[in-house]
Amino acid sequence: MYETELCKLLNFEIKSENLSNNDVEFYTTVLVNACHMASNACIPTGPFRPYLKPYWKNKNLKEYHFEQREARRKWIYNVRPRVKRDSSYHNYKLYKREFRKHKRQAEKQWQEGKYEEIKSAAELDIEQFYKRVRRMRKPSSSINKLVYNGNVATDDVNVCEMWSDYFHDLYSDNGDSDRLFDTNFFKKIKDFIQTYIDSNGNCLIPYLDILNER
Repeated sequence: MYETELCKLLNFEIKSENLSNNDVEFYTTVLVNACHMASNACIPTGPFRPYLKPYWKNKNLKEYHFEQREARRKWIYNVRPRVKRDSSYHNYKLYKREFRKHKRQAEKQWQEGKYEEIKSAAELDIEQFYKRVRRMRKPSSSINKLVYNGNVATDDVNVCEMWSDYFHDLYSDNGDSDRLFDTNFFKKIKDFIQTYIDSNGNCLIPYLDILNER
């Protein structure tokens, strides 16, 4: 589905002769936007869960994230140049690198703090120890919202049905198997199945045939 949608969005020809830097930038932007549009249309999504990343409460990390986003906005405003001598591109890469570094540090600091709390609780109060361990477990919450093909599912039944539709579309050839599958491998498997069906009137699975003979 994703590949099909992407092919629809990129169904045009590019003349490779005499491409300028602006042409390269334009086609790069088109490609990136097409990838985003195809993924939004075909890949189910769920809401962001902040409790899965508690280290985001770090004040310094939020400041670095804000600086990185501001630098990215300026870079986009300047038509996304990718030349190192361009100040907006240089600053965007710089702030992005700084943000990622401090994000790793904040995550490590949070984990070390939790480990110290667990260690202290284990030595002083066994009840408190188990409470902290349970809090650090990942919650087993189910997905409460999915978006696929423009449809939204919010309850368990519709979410299951949407996943079913997604995998059904994913594994369906839609009459165009030559483009979706490796041609040689597809033919090999198809011939193998047909040979087995022709040689077995009851069309049982080989593994089950062996079990029946025992």
